[in-house]
Amino acid sequence: MTKSTGKIEAFRKQLGVGIYTEILSRAGFSHDARLIPNANRQKDSLKWMEAAARGYDRLRHLSTGEGAEHMDALLQHLKLTTVQELPSLDALRFVVDTLESVLPQDAA
Repeated sequence: MTKSTGKIEAFRKQLGVGIYTEILSRAGFSHDARLIPNANRQKDSLKWMEAAARGYDRLRHLSTGEGAEHMDALLQHLKLTTVQELPSLDALRFVVDTLESVLPQDAA
């Protein structure tokens, strides 16, 4: 396993299976980090994983305090129990954008 492959695989738990697999497929052209065809695809996959992780960091920030109730309501609406169950990058973006739109500007 290369260093890049290890870094990519380390994101699996943080991002959840849906988003992790989507990134591997879209950026890495693979469903397995060890089978990404070349170093450039590995680099692209890693950049996407890091960007998704920043999205999760933003989500954690937004879901503290007043945002916690909104987060719970959004997860119920999506029929999910945790954010790691988010099925796609679009779903992550939807949740972040929704929380930013309903919370006061100083919280967002």
